[in-house]
Amino acid sequence: MSEYLYNIAGFYIEITTANMVACSNLNMLTSLEPFRVYERGNNPLLLTLHIDDTLQPVVKDRRQRIRVFETGNGDTAVDKIDDGGYQFIIRDIYGGGCALLITNAAFSKCDVALNGSKSMRHFGLNNALMLCFSYAASAHKTLMVHASVVRHGDYGYAFTAKSGTGKSTQTANWMRVIPDTDLMNDDTPVIRIIDGKAYIYGSPWSGKTPCYRNVMARLGAITQISRATENHVERLSPLIAFSIFMPACSNMKWDKTIHENVCDTVSAVIATTPIYTLHCTADPISATVCHDTICIHGNDTICDSSKEQPATQGRAKQVLKRILRLAPVNDNSSKYAVLSLPNKVIIPEVGRLINEGHTVTLPLRGNSMRPFLQHARDKALLCKAENVSIGDAVIALADTGQFVLHRVVAIDGDNVTLLGDGNLTPEHCNTKDIVAIARAFYRKGRKQPDYTTGIKWRLYSKLWMRLLPIRKYLLAIHHIMFRSLKQL
Repeated sequence: MSEYLYNIAGFYIEITTANMVACSNLNMLTSLEPFRVYERGNNPLLLTLHIDDTLQPVVKDRRQRIRVFETGNGDTAVDKIDDGGYQFIIRDIYGGGCALLITNAAFSKCDVALNGSKSMRHFGLNNALMLCFSYAASAHKTLMVHASVVRHGDYGYAFTAKSGTGKSTQTANWMRVIPDTDLMNDDTPVIRIIDGKAYIYGSPWSGKTPCYRNVMARLGAITQISRATENHVERLSPLIAFSIFMPACSNMKWDKTIHENVCDTVSAVIATTPIYTLHCTADPISATVCHDTICIHGNDTICDSSKEQPATQGRAKQVLKRILRLAPVNDNSSKYAVLSLPNKVIIPEVGRLINEGHTVTLPLRGNSMRPFLQHARDKALLCKAENVSIGDAVIALADTGQFVLHRVVAIDGDNVTLLGDGNLTPEHCNTKDIVAIARAFYRKGRKQPDYTTGIKWRLYSKLWMRLLPIRKYLLAIHHIMFRSLKQL
Protein backbone atom coordinates (compact mmCIF):
# COMPACT_ATOMS: atom_id res chain seq x y z
CA MET A 1 0.00 0.00 0.00
CA SER A 2 1.27 3.47 -0.93
CA GLU A 3 0.76 6.63 1.09
CA TYR A 4 0.70 10.24 -0.07
CA LEU A 5 0.65 13.28 2.23
CA TYR A 6 -0.69 16.75 1.38
CA ASN A 7 -1.02 20.07 3.17
CA ILE A 8 -4.07 22.06 2.04
CA ALA A 9 -4.82 25.35 3.81
CA GLY A 10 -2.74 24.20 6.78
CA PHE A 11 -4.55 20.85 7.10
CA TYR A 12 -2.77 17.55 6.56
CA ILE A 13 -4.57 14.89 4.56
CA GLU A 14 -3.38 11.43 3.68
CA ILE A 15 -4.31 9.46 0.58
CA THR A 16 -3.58 5.75 0.59
CA THR A 17 -3.79 3.43 -2.40
CA ALA A 18 -4.43 -0.30 -2.57
CA ASN A 19 -2.33 -1.01 -5.71
CA MET A 20 -0.29 0.52 -8.52
CA VAL A 21 -3.39 1.21 -10.61
CA ALA A 22 -4.64 3.43 -7.82
CA CYS A 23 -1.22 5.13 -7.69
CA SER A 24 -1.59 6.14 -11.33
CA ASN A 25 -4.84 7.88 -10.46
CA LEU A 26 -2.95 10.17 -8.08
CA ASN A 27 -0.25 10.86 -10.65
CA MET A 28 -2.95 12.24 -12.93
CA LEU A 29 -3.93 14.86 -10.35
CA THR A 30 -1.24 17.42 -11.14
CA SER A 31 -3.31 19.97 -9.21
CA LEU A 32 -2.25 18.24 -5.98
CA GLU A 33 1.50 18.44 -6.57
CA PRO A 34 2.00 21.98 -5.16
CA PHE A 35 0.40 20.76 -1.93
CA ARG A 36 2.37 17.56 -1.50
CA VAL A 37 4.57 17.22 1.59
CA TYR A 38 6.68 14.36 2.88
CA GLU A 39 6.31 14.68 6.63
CA ARG A 40 3.82 16.21 9.04
CA GLY A 41 5.66 16.06 12.37
CA ASN A 42 3.21 16.06 15.25
CA ASN A 43 0.43 17.68 13.23
CA PRO A 44 -2.81 15.65 13.22
CA LEU A 45 -4.44 14.36 10.07
CA LEU A 46 -7.66 16.06 9.00
CA LEU A 47 -8.73 13.02 6.98
CA THR A 48 -7.56 9.83 5.33
CA LEU A 49 -8.86 8.88 1.88
CA HIS A 50 -8.25 5.28 0.80
CA ILE A 51 -8.51 4.39 -2.90
CA ASP A 52 -9.77 0.84 -3.41
CA ASP A 53 -11.59 -0.07 -6.60
CA THR A 54 -13.02 -3.23 -4.98
CA LEU A 55 -15.14 -1.10 -2.61
CA GLN A 56 -18.84 -2.06 -2.79
CA PRO A 57 -21.92 0.12 -2.15
CA VAL A 58 -23.59 -0.04 1.25
CA VAL A 59 -26.57 -2.42 1.17
CA LYS A 60 -29.87 -0.64 0.50
CA ASP A 61 -31.52 -1.40 3.82
CA ARG A 62 -28.68 0.44 5.61
CA ARG A 63 -28.94 3.71 3.68
CA GLN A 64 -31.54 6.31 2.81
CA ARG A 65 -31.46 8.59 -0.21
CA ILE A 66 -31.07 12.29 0.57
CA ARG A 67 -31.15 13.67 -2.94
CA VAL A 68 -29.40 13.73 -6.31
CA PHE A 69 -27.63 17.08 -6.71
CA GLU A 70 -26.60 18.65 -10.00
CA THR A 71 -23.08 20.04 -9.78
CA GLY A 72 -22.81 21.85 -13.12
CA ASN A 73 -20.42 19.26 -14.55
CA GLY A 74 -22.39 16.16 -13.56
CA ASP A 75 -24.47 15.02 -10.61
CA THR A 76 -23.92 13.44 -7.22
CA ALA A 77 -26.32 11.07 -5.44
CA VAL A 78 -26.13 11.28 -1.64
CA ASP A 79 -27.31 8.59 0.79
CA LYS A 80 -27.26 8.71 4.59
CA ILE A 81 -25.94 5.50 6.17
CA ASP A 82 -27.42 4.11 9.37
CA ASP A 83 -24.09 4.57 11.23
CA GLY A 84 -24.20 8.33 10.58
CA GLY A 85 -21.85 8.27 7.61
CA TYR A 86 -22.56 9.02 3.94
CA GLN A 87 -22.39 7.37 0.55
CA PHE A 88 -21.84 9.45 -2.59
CA ILE A 89 -22.09 8.30 -6.21
CA ILE A 90 -20.31 10.82 -8.43
CA ARG A 91 -21.27 10.97 -12.11
CA ASP A 92 -19.86 13.11 -14.91
CA ILE A 93 -21.80 15.31 -17.33
CA TYR A 94 -22.54 12.29 -19.53
CA GLY A 95 -24.06 10.32 -16.65
CA GLY A 96 -21.12 7.95 -16.28
CA GLY A 97 -20.40 6.66 -12.80
CA CYS A 98 -16.91 7.92 -11.89
CA ALA A 99 -16.61 7.29 -8.17
CA LEU A 100 -18.23 5.57 -5.20
CA LEU A 101 -17.35 7.42 -1.99
CA ILE A 102 -18.19 6.14 1.51
CA THR A 103 -17.35 8.24 4.58
CA ASN A 104 -17.86 8.30 8.31
CA ALA A 105 -19.95 11.07 9.89
CA ALA A 106 -16.97 13.37 10.50
CA PHE A 107 -15.45 12.75 7.04
CA SER A 108 -12.18 11.84 8.75
CA LYS A 109 -12.16 8.31 7.32
CA CYS A 110 -13.15 8.00 3.66
CA ASP A 111 -12.98 5.21 1.07
CA VAL A 112 -13.39 5.66 -2.67
CA ALA A 113 -13.66 3.31 -5.66
CA LEU A 114 -12.95 4.82 -9.09
CA ASN A 115 -14.46 3.71 -12.36
CA GLY A 116 -14.27 4.28 -16.13
CA SER A 117 -11.68 5.89 -18.37
CA LYS A 118 -8.66 7.83 -17.12
CA SER A 119 -10.51 11.14 -17.41
CA MET A 120 -13.53 9.71 -15.56
CA ARG A 121 -11.34 8.37 -12.76
CA HIS A 122 -9.53 11.70 -12.55
CA PHE A 123 -12.89 13.50 -12.32
CA GLY A 124 -14.19 11.11 -9.65
CA LEU A 125 -11.10 11.30 -7.45
CA ASN A 126 -10.86 15.09 -7.70
CA ASN A 127 -14.50 15.57 -6.70
CA ALA A 128 -14.37 12.95 -3.95
CA LEU A 129 -11.35 14.62 -2.36
CA MET A 130 -12.96 18.04 -2.57
CA LEU A 131 -16.12 16.76 -0.85
CA CYS A 132 -14.17 15.07 1.93
CA PHE A 133 -11.92 18.06 2.57
CA SER A 134 -14.78 20.58 2.58
CA TYR A 135 -16.93 18.76 5.12
CA ALA A 136 -14.10 17.51 7.34
CA ALA A 137 -12.64 21.03 7.56
CA SER A 138 -16.02 22.60 8.38
CA ALA A 139 -15.53 21.52 12.00
CA HIS A 140 -12.40 23.72 12.19
CA LYS A 141 -13.86 27.14 11.28
CA THR A 142 -13.08 26.57 7.62
CA LEU A 143 -15.07 27.23 4.46
CA MET A 144 -14.67 26.25 0.83
CA VAL A 145 -16.02 29.12 -1.24
CA HIS A 146 -17.09 29.43 -4.86
CA ALA A 147 -15.07 32.53 -5.68
CA SER A 148 -12.19 33.98 -7.64
CA VAL A 149 -9.53 35.58 -5.46
CA VAL A 150 -6.62 37.93 -6.07
CA ARG A 151 -3.82 38.86 -3.70
CA HIS A 152 -2.92 42.53 -3.50
CA GLY A 153 -0.20 43.48 -1.07
CA ASP A 154 -0.68 41.38 2.05
CA TYR A 155 -4.42 40.81 1.56
CA GLY A 156 -6.60 38.51 -0.49
CA TYR A 157 -9.80 39.81 -2.10
CA ALA A 158 -12.49 37.27 -3.00
CA PHE A 159 -15.13 37.87 -5.68
CA THR A 160 -18.31 35.79 -5.66
CA ALA A 161 -21.13 35.50 -8.19
CA LYS A 162 -23.08 32.95 -10.14
CA SER A 163 -21.05 31.23 -12.84
CA GLY A 164 -20.73 33.44 -15.91
CA THR A 165 -21.49 36.70 -14.09
CA GLY A 166 -17.93 38.00 -14.14
CA LYS A 167 -15.78 36.82 -11.22
CA SER A 168 -12.85 35.90 -13.43
CA THR A 169 -13.31 39.04 -15.51
CA GLN A 170 -13.02 41.20 -12.41
CA THR A 171 -9.90 39.42 -11.13
CA ALA A 172 -8.36 39.68 -14.61
CA ASN A 173 -9.10 43.42 -14.58
CA TRP A 174 -7.40 43.74 -11.19
CA MET A 175 -4.26 42.05 -12.48
CA ARG A 176 -4.35 44.28 -15.56
CA VAL A 177 -4.72 47.68 -13.88
CA ILE A 178 -3.80 47.24 -10.18
CA PRO A 179 -0.06 46.86 -9.53
CA ASP A 180 1.23 44.20 -7.13
CA THR A 181 -1.71 41.87 -7.83
CA ASP A 182 -1.65 38.15 -8.56
CA LEU A 183 -4.25 35.37 -8.84
CA MET A 184 -4.52 33.03 -5.85
CA ASN A 185 -7.35 30.80 -7.10
CA ASP A 186 -10.06 31.14 -9.75
CA ASP A 187 -12.86 28.93 -8.44
CA THR A 188 -12.64 27.34 -4.97
CA PRO A 189 -10.38 29.02 -2.42
CA VAL A 190 -10.41 28.10 1.28
CA ILE A 191 -11.21 30.57 4.08
CA ARG A 192 -10.16 29.90 7.68
CA ILE A 193 -10.71 31.74 10.96
CA ILE A 194 -7.51 31.58 13.00
CA ASP A 195 -7.18 33.43 16.32
CA GLY A 196 -10.17 35.58 15.43
CA LYS A 197 -8.81 36.65 12.02
CA ALA A 198 -9.88 35.51 8.54
CA TYR A 199 -7.31 34.09 6.12
CA ILE A 200 -7.76 32.90 2.54
CA TYR A 201 -5.81 30.11 0.82
CA GLY A 202 -5.27 28.72 -2.62
CA SER A 203 -6.46 25.16 -3.21
CA PRO A 204 -6.10 22.23 -5.66
CA TRP A 205 -9.52 23.16 -7.08
CA SER A 206 -9.58 26.11 -9.46
CA GLY A 207 -12.22 25.39 -12.09
CA LYS A 208 -11.17 25.85 -15.71
CA THR A 209 -8.17 28.00 -14.79
CA PRO A 210 -5.13 25.89 -13.80
CA CYS A 211 -4.19 28.01 -10.78
CA TYR A 212 -3.19 25.53 -8.08
CA ARG A 213 -1.13 27.62 -5.67
CA ASN A 214 -0.18 26.76 -2.11
CA VAL A 215 -0.39 30.39 -0.91
CA MET A 216 -2.26 32.32 1.79
CA ALA A 217 -3.09 35.92 2.77
CA ARG A 218 -5.21 37.85 5.24
CA LEU A 219 -8.74 38.13 3.88
CA GLY A 220 -9.27 41.81 3.01
CA ALA A 221 -12.84 41.75 1.67
CA ILE A 222 -15.49 39.64 -0.04
CA THR A 223 -17.27 41.26 -2.97
CA GLN A 224 -20.30 40.04 -4.88
CA ILE A 225 -20.29 40.89 -8.59
CA SER A 226 -23.50 42.38 -9.99
CA ARG A 227 -23.74 43.50 -13.62
CA ALA A 228 -24.72 47.15 -14.06
CA THR A 229 -24.35 50.06 -16.48
CA GLU A 230 -22.28 52.09 -14.01
CA ASN A 231 -19.56 51.16 -11.55
CA HIS A 232 -20.16 51.64 -7.83
CA VAL A 233 -19.55 49.71 -4.62
CA GLU A 234 -22.11 49.03 -1.87
CA ARG A 235 -21.13 47.99 1.68
CA LEU A 236 -23.60 45.36 2.94
CA SER A 237 -25.19 45.06 6.36
CA PRO A 238 -24.47 41.80 8.26
CA LEU A 239 -27.83 40.17 7.48
CA ILE A 240 -27.66 40.94 3.76
CA ALA A 241 -24.02 39.87 3.74
CA PHE A 242 -24.99 36.55 5.34
CA SER A 243 -27.70 35.92 2.75
CA ILE A 244 -25.29 36.65 -0.10
CA PHE A 245 -22.16 34.93 1.19
CA MET A 246 -23.75 31.77 2.62
CA PRO A 247 -24.83 30.29 -0.76
CA ALA A 248 -21.25 30.64 -2.03
CA CYS A 249 -20.00 28.22 0.65
CA SER A 250 -19.93 24.43 0.39
CA ASN A 251 -22.54 23.06 2.76
CA MET A 252 -24.68 20.05 3.66
CA LYS A 253 -27.97 21.63 4.68
CA TRP A 254 -29.45 18.28 5.71
CA ASP A 255 -26.63 17.59 8.18
CA LYS A 256 -27.25 19.61 11.35
CA THR A 257 -23.67 19.52 12.63
CA ILE A 258 -22.03 20.54 9.37
CA HIS A 259 -24.70 23.14 8.62
CA GLU A 260 -24.29 24.80 12.02
CA ASN A 261 -20.49 24.75 11.64
CA VAL A 262 -20.78 26.51 8.29
CA CYS A 263 -23.26 29.07 9.68
CA ASP A 264 -20.97 29.84 12.61
CA THR A 265 -17.92 30.26 10.38
CA VAL A 266 -19.81 32.46 7.90
CA SER A 267 -20.87 34.61 10.87
CA ALA A 268 -17.25 34.84 12.06
CA VAL A 269 -16.09 35.87 8.59
CA ILE A 270 -18.77 38.58 8.40
CA ALA A 271 -17.77 39.82 11.87
CA THR A 272 -14.13 40.24 10.80
CA THR A 273 -14.39 41.07 7.10
CA PRO A 274 -16.34 43.71 5.16
CA ILE A 275 -18.73 42.35 2.53
CA TYR A 276 -19.57 44.40 -0.56
CA THR A 277 -21.53 44.29 -3.79
CA LEU A 278 -19.72 45.65 -6.82
CA HIS A 279 -22.21 46.92 -9.39
CA CYS A 280 -20.04 47.05 -12.48
CA THR A 281 -19.45 46.87 -16.20
CA ALA A 282 -16.82 44.60 -17.73
CA ASP A 283 -14.57 47.61 -18.32
CA PRO A 284 -11.20 47.50 -16.48
CA ILE A 285 -12.04 50.82 -14.80
CA SER A 286 -14.40 48.82 -12.54
CA ALA A 287 -11.35 47.27 -10.89
CA THR A 288 -10.02 50.71 -10.01
CA VAL A 289 -13.38 51.77 -8.56
CA CYS A 290 -13.54 48.58 -6.51
CA HIS A 291 -9.93 48.78 -5.34
CA ASP A 292 -10.25 52.40 -4.19
CA THR A 293 -13.24 51.46 -2.00
CA ILE A 294 -12.39 48.10 -0.47
CA CYS A 295 -8.60 48.32 -0.11
CA ILE A 296 -8.60 50.58 2.93
CA HIS A 297 -6.61 49.31 5.87
CA GLY A 298 -5.51 50.87 9.12
CA ASN A 299 -3.44 49.30 11.88
CA ASP A 300 -3.83 45.94 10.13
CA THR A 301 -7.61 46.21 10.47
CA ILE A 302 -10.19 46.65 7.73
CA CYS A 303 -11.65 50.12 8.03
CA ASP A 304 -15.36 50.80 7.97
CA SER A 305 -16.97 52.13 4.80
CA SER A 306 -19.60 54.82 4.58
CA LYS A 307 -21.21 53.26 1.55
CA GLU A 308 -23.63 50.99 3.41
CA GLN A 309 -27.09 51.46 1.97
CA PRO A 310 -30.22 52.04 4.09
CA ALA A 311 -32.75 49.24 4.33
CA THR A 312 -35.88 49.56 2.23
CA GLN A 313 -39.03 47.51 2.12
CA GLY A 314 -38.07 46.11 -1.28
CA ARG A 315 -34.58 45.28 -0.09
CA ALA A 316 -35.97 43.54 2.99
CA LYS A 317 -38.15 41.31 0.80
CA GLN A 318 -35.14 40.39 -1.34
CA VAL A 319 -33.19 39.43 1.77
CA LEU A 320 -36.07 37.30 3.08
CA LYS A 321 -36.26 35.45 -0.23
CA ARG A 322 -32.52 34.76 -0.08
CA ILE A 323 -32.81 33.55 3.51
CA LEU A 324 -35.63 31.17 2.58
CA ARG A 325 -33.49 29.69 -0.17
CA LEU A 326 -30.81 28.98 2.44
CA ALA A 327 -33.16 26.84 4.53
CA PRO A 328 -32.00 23.23 4.93
CA VAL A 329 -33.52 20.47 2.85
CA ASN A 330 -36.95 19.44 4.15
CA ASP A 331 -37.10 15.71 3.61
CA ASN A 332 -37.88 12.57 5.56
CA SER A 333 -34.24 11.96 6.37
CA SER A 334 -33.86 14.99 8.64
CA LYS A 335 -35.87 16.81 11.27
CA TYR A 336 -33.66 19.84 10.77
CA ALA A 337 -35.79 21.85 8.35
CA VAL A 338 -35.40 25.44 9.52
CA LEU A 339 -32.48 27.80 8.95
CA SER A 340 -31.23 29.04 12.32
CA LEU A 341 -29.35 32.30 11.85
CA PRO A 342 -26.69 32.96 14.49
CA ASN A 343 -27.63 35.70 16.96
CA LYS A 344 -24.48 37.67 16.20
CA VAL A 345 -25.74 38.04 12.63
CA ILE A 346 -29.44 38.66 13.18
CA ILE A 347 -29.46 40.75 16.40
CA PRO A 348 -27.35 43.68 15.09
CA GLU A 349 -29.69 43.84 12.09
CA VAL A 350 -32.68 43.83 14.45
CA GLY A 351 -31.15 46.71 16.38
CA ARG A 352 -30.54 48.68 13.21
CA LEU A 353 -34.12 48.27 12.04
CA ILE A 354 -35.47 49.24 15.46
CA ASN A 355 -33.30 52.36 15.54
CA GLU A 356 -34.80 53.32 12.18
CA GLY A 357 -38.24 53.32 13.80
CA HIS A 358 -39.45 49.81 12.93
CA THR A 359 -40.77 47.09 15.22
CA VAL A 360 -39.46 43.56 14.77
CA THR A 361 -41.13 40.22 15.49
CA LEU A 362 -38.49 37.63 16.32
CA PRO A 363 -38.93 33.87 16.89
CA LEU A 364 -37.50 32.79 20.24
CA ARG A 365 -34.72 30.26 20.70
CA GLY A 366 -33.45 28.63 23.85
CA ASN A 367 -35.06 27.76 27.15
CA SER A 368 -33.87 30.63 29.34
CA MET A 369 -37.35 32.20 29.58
CA ARG A 370 -39.30 29.10 30.56
CA PRO A 371 -41.92 28.36 31.69
CA PHE A 372 -43.87 31.30 30.17
CA LEU A 373 -41.99 31.34 26.85
CA GLN A 374 -40.95 28.26 24.89
CA HIS A 375 -38.18 27.59 22.38
CA ALA A 376 -39.24 27.58 18.68
CA ARG A 377 -42.87 28.09 19.68
CA ASP A 378 -43.25 31.73 20.71
CA LYS A 379 -42.29 35.09 19.23
CA ALA A 380 -41.36 38.45 20.72
CA LEU A 381 -42.52 41.85 19.47
CA LEU A 382 -39.51 44.13 19.89
CA CYS A 383 -39.19 47.90 19.83
CA LYS A 384 -36.70 50.56 20.85
CA ALA A 385 -35.46 50.27 24.42
CA GLU A 386 -36.60 53.45 26.14
CA ASN A 387 -37.25 53.94 29.87
CA VAL A 388 -36.12 50.41 30.73
CA SER A 389 -37.16 49.40 34.24
CA ILE A 390 -36.94 46.38 36.54
CA GLY A 391 -39.14 43.55 35.29
CA ASP A 392 -38.79 44.40 31.58
CA ALA A 393 -37.70 41.69 29.15
CA VAL A 394 -34.90 43.01 26.93
CA ILE A 395 -32.49 41.80 24.28
CA ALA A 396 -28.97 42.74 25.29
CA LEU A 397 -25.34 41.83 24.74
CA ALA A 398 -24.42 40.27 28.09
CA ASP A 399 -20.99 40.23 29.69
CA THR A 400 -20.69 36.61 28.54
CA GLY A 401 -20.40 37.89 24.96
CA GLN A 402 -23.78 36.41 24.00
CA PHE A 403 -27.02 38.12 23.00
CA VAL A 404 -29.82 37.17 25.40
CA LEU A 405 -33.51 37.85 25.88
CA HIS A 406 -33.73 38.10 29.68
CA ARG A 407 -35.54 40.05 32.34
CA VAL A 408 -34.04 43.11 34.03
CA VAL A 409 -33.78 42.35 37.77
CA ALA A 410 -31.60 45.25 38.93
CA ILE A 411 -30.35 48.62 37.68
CA ASP A 412 -27.44 50.50 39.25
CA GLY A 413 -26.68 53.59 37.18
CA ASP A 414 -25.58 52.26 33.77
CA ASN A 415 -25.05 48.73 35.11
CA VAL A 416 -27.91 46.31 34.48
CA THR A 417 -28.39 42.83 35.95
CA LEU A 418 -30.28 40.33 33.80
CA LEU A 419 -31.80 36.97 34.67
CA GLY A 420 -33.70 34.60 32.43
CA ASP A 421 -36.92 33.25 33.94
CA GLY A 422 -35.59 29.74 33.34
CA ASN A 423 -32.11 30.52 34.69
CA LEU A 424 -30.54 30.62 38.14
CA THR A 425 -27.36 32.57 37.31
CA PRO A 426 -27.59 36.28 36.39
CA GLU A 427 -25.71 38.11 33.64
CA HIS A 428 -24.71 41.75 33.48
CA CYS A 429 -24.60 44.42 30.81
CA ASN A 430 -24.39 48.17 30.32
CA THR A 431 -27.44 50.20 29.36
CA LYS A 432 -25.82 50.90 25.96
CA ASP A 433 -25.71 47.14 25.32
CA ILE A 434 -29.52 46.84 25.42
CA VAL A 435 -30.63 46.37 21.81
CA ALA A 436 -34.42 46.23 22.22
CA ILE A 437 -37.25 45.79 24.68
CA ALA A 438 -40.06 43.24 24.35
CA ARG A 439 -43.47 44.90 24.30
CA ALA A 440 -45.48 41.75 23.58
CA PHE A 441 -45.23 38.01 23.00
CA TYR A 442 -47.08 35.75 20.57
CA ARG A 443 -47.53 32.51 22.47
CA LYS A 444 -48.67 29.03 21.39
CA GLY A 445 -49.28 30.10 17.79
CA ARG A 446 -51.89 32.71 18.70
CA LYS A 447 -52.35 35.71 16.42
CA GLN A 448 -53.22 38.01 19.31
CA PRO A 449 -50.22 39.09 21.37
CA ASP A 450 -49.85 39.12 25.13
CA TYR A 451 -48.66 42.66 25.84
CA THR A 452 -46.19 43.20 28.66
CA THR A 453 -48.47 45.98 29.89
CA GLY A 454 -51.35 43.53 30.20
CA ILE A 455 -52.63 41.92 33.37
CA LYS A 456 -51.45 38.40 32.45
CA TRP A 457 -47.80 39.37 31.94
CA ARG A 458 -47.69 41.71 34.96
CA LEU A 459 -49.16 39.09 37.30
CA TYR A 460 -46.85 36.40 36.00
CA SER A 461 -43.82 38.72 36.30
CA LYS A 462 -44.52 39.73 39.89
CA LEU A 463 -45.21 36.16 40.98
CA TRP A 464 -42.21 34.62 39.23
CA MET A 465 -39.77 37.25 40.49
CA ARG A 466 -40.95 36.70 44.09
CA LEU A 467 -40.50 32.94 43.70
CA LEU A 468 -36.77 33.30 42.98
CA PRO A 469 -35.69 31.57 46.26
CA ILE A 470 -37.48 28.36 45.29
CA ARG A 471 -37.21 28.75 41.51
CA LYS A 472 -34.77 25.86 41.05
CA TYR A 473 -37.30 23.42 42.50
CA LEU A 474 -40.14 24.78 40.37
CA LEU A 475 -37.98 24.60 37.23
CA ALA A 476 -37.02 21.02 38.03
CA ILE A 477 -40.70 20.04 38.37
CA HIS A 478 -41.56 21.88 35.16
CA HIS A 479 -38.73 20.13 33.30
CA ILE A 480 -39.89 16.69 34.45
CA MET A 481 -43.50 17.42 33.51
CA PHE A 482 -42.51 18.92 30.14
CA ARG A 483 -40.32 15.92 29.27
CA SER A 484 -43.03 13.46 30.31
CA LEU A 485 -45.69 15.20 28.24
CA LYS A 486 -43.35 15.31 25.26
CA GLN A 487 -42.74 11.56 25.50
CA LEU A 488 -46.47 10.88 25.73
